[in-house]
Amino acid sequence: MSKDAFEQFMQHMPLEGDMDLIVLKGHLLVQEGLWSILEKRLKNPKVVEKNDQQFGFFQLMCVGQALVEEDEVQFHEANWLWNSIVKLNELRNKIAHKLDCAGLEDRINYIISLPPEKLDGMNGNTTTINRFSYACFQMCLMLEILATPIDWQLIEYEAD
Repeated sequence: MSKDAFEQFMQHMPLEGDMDLIVLKGHLLVQEGLWSILEKRLKNPKVVEKNDQQFGFFQLMCVGQALVEEDEVQFHEANWLWNSIVKLNELRNKIAHKLDCAGLEDRINYIISLPPEKLDGMNGNTTTINRFSYACFQMCLMLEILATPIDWQLIEYEAD
């Protein structure tokens, strides 16, 4: 993850406090990662400059996913990513459109379970907020990695 992306994540993602706010911030940070894929992979990204009126989150995710080759997802072991983003979007929509939502804790724990790395350290003193923030961090990290296409010729050359 670039220093700028890491600093952006740390600046905007609360590490404690209201879970609703943390979900909303995580969603926004993942949205920035999706925009990064479009900016780096489209031949003329200025046509679709960051404009939430042109692209809702789900459309943005679909276009971002369409721009990433399945071989790249496999290479980076990121099979979990798109499902995580879909579930994050569903969670965000529940929080944003309903005052009281049943099953939020189960949805949050499911999102936490999807990335391959878990935040298990700290002598078991991790909170749900810490684990959820770390899952969002992993989504943002993988989006940044996938934003830059793999030069397969370089990979094949190094493998020989």
